[in-house]
Amino acid sequence: MAAACDNTTAQIYLAGTEEERGRGRIRRINLTAAFAIAFRAGLFLSSFVYVPAAIHYLGPERYGLWVAMTSVVTLLAFADCGIGFSLMNEVADALGRGNGNSARRSISSTFFVLAAIGVAGVLVFGVAYPWVPWQSILRTRTTADTTEAARAIALIAAAFLLTLPFSTVQRVQSARQEGYRTQAWELGGVLLSVAGLLAAVRMRAGLTVLATVFVAGPLLAMVANWIAACWIRCAMEWPAWRFFDARLARKIVRDGGYFLILQLSAAGAFSIDSFVVLHYYGQAEFGTYSIVVKLFQIAPALIAVWSAPLWPAFAEAIARGDYVWVRRIAVRATLVSVTGCTLVSCGVAVFARPLIQLWTGADVRPSPWLLNGMVVYSAILSGCSVIGALLNGSGFIREQAFVALVSASVGVLLKVALCKYWDLSGAIWATNLSYLMIIIPALLSIVPRCLRERAVA
Repeated sequence: MAAACDNTTAQIYLAGTEEERGRGRIRRINLTAAFAIAFRAGLFLSSFVYVPAAIHYLGPERYGLWVAMTSVVTLLAFADCGIGFSLMNEVADALGRGNGNSARRSISSTFFVLAAIGVAGVLVFGVAYPWVPWQSILRTRTTADTTEAARAIALIAAAFLLTLPFSTVQRVQSARQEGYRTQAWELGGVLLSVAGLLAAVRMRAGLTVLATVFVAGPLLAMVANWIAACWIRCAMEWPAWRFFDARLARKIVRDGGYFLILQLSAAGAFSIDSFVVLHYYGQAEFGTYSIVVKLFQIAPALIAVWSAPLWPAFAEAIARGDYVWVRRIAVRATLVSVTGCTLVSCGVAVFARPLIQLWTGADVRPSPWLLNGMVVYSAILSGCSVIGALLNGSGFIREQAFVALVSASVGVLLKVALCKYWDLSGAIWATNLSYLMIIIPALLSIVPRCLRERAVA
């Protein structure tokens, strides 16, 4: 019964002509993007509720400590070692080939691998906990604050790691091009977090309870999503040890390692800007730089919302052999993304000063070089996000990981040199140069080879 359910699910993506399947993919992509925007809007609006409540209850200093504690989740986002992305590719490929049994082996294998990682992570953290210099890291003033914050971080880390295997539902839903379901559950998790925080404040709970309750909302929503998918909708099979495939697990872990390199390279290449600008120009100039960066993040973020669901759609279409659709959508999406992002970014550059003043109340005067650099970066990033989705869905991960590492290394050297001998706009222009010299030429070489090899296969 379970296997039949999964195979029936897989057949949905094989029904109809290539044109009909293409229309179905576009419909699911747009639906996922719409839900993603709704989720981000909910996240933004909820901050207007919980931030004032937390500051009023905790005070500015303890609120800063609370933010530091809850930010642990951001660091733990890499805990799955990229394995979730590898699972998404495997399931999308299986659905494209109509092989539900292969999808179930991938899901079960990944679930148990992530469970092992979660348990191992908790044990390692438990052993290391007494030796961590919490007071130095958290910059707390009293022993009581240190103990309270350390316990909260321990609870958050343990909860996150132990629920790690349940994150498979999010990757499977993405692979099925049903990311809108994930976004809906995540929105529910945000609402649960805000409700839990307000209830804790009303009960005058301690800092540990506030942090744990706030982080627990998304984790509980994810587990509920997993239960609903496995038990109620039969959209994902219950993981079973008899479907664990050691060979497949090794492949998923290996590909996950390449995805992890991609993630870390992208995060490190951009986050290093903060340290370089702060080192050479101080806090005031760094404040200007960070405000401008945030202003120009809006357009690429909107593009990313739409390009992210392209990844599993490309993977399924390539497995099915719908190469005409893949080429047409890849070219169209790239042109639309680059053009739209460039136009929006140019408008932001023209009105940057009044926008910043309206937003922050500060009279910030970014240089033309900085503004132009951000326009170029936004255009490059939007185009590369679509091409990256194509290559990710094609399984060309190792090549991307190598290119990303080289580009990140060159980018760091350029950032240091340009910031030292030019001005702070050198940080973003170094990123642009690393893309133009390394990433874009590499992508122009890899993409045609990718399409040829997949067409032959």
